[in-house]
Amino acid sequence: MESEEKLRKIVIALIIAIGILAVAFVSILVSKNRLVGDLKVEKADLTEQMVQLKSDYAELQTSNDTLNAQLEVEREKVDQMIERLKKTEATNRAQIKKYEAELGTMRSIMRHYIVQID
Repeated sequence: MESEEKLRKIVIALIIAIGILAVAFVSILVSKNRLVGDLKVEKADLTEQMVQLKSDYAELQTSNDTLNAQLEVEREKVDQMIERLKKTEATNRAQIKKYEAELGTMRSIMRHYIVQID
């Protein structure tokens, strides 16, 4: 009788432990899925911003051949950034942050060209 009672307590403890582990697993899974969803949205937003930057660069015109050549180089850089971003996994947060920083740099460069054109 005494061994049956110990066995029953062990089984109950194991069932409780399995339940706790199952709840923890589901919680982690839901959290992971939410994070991946957020990163996909962030990647899509960044892609949209880069496409807008590409459009902004396309609108820049000048009669200065040297400046036009530099603008063309910058346009190609933006195209390359868009292609690299498309190939990057949405879960690669470090790479997405790097592209966000590059986007900021490209915007600064574009502002510089706007000042030169004006």
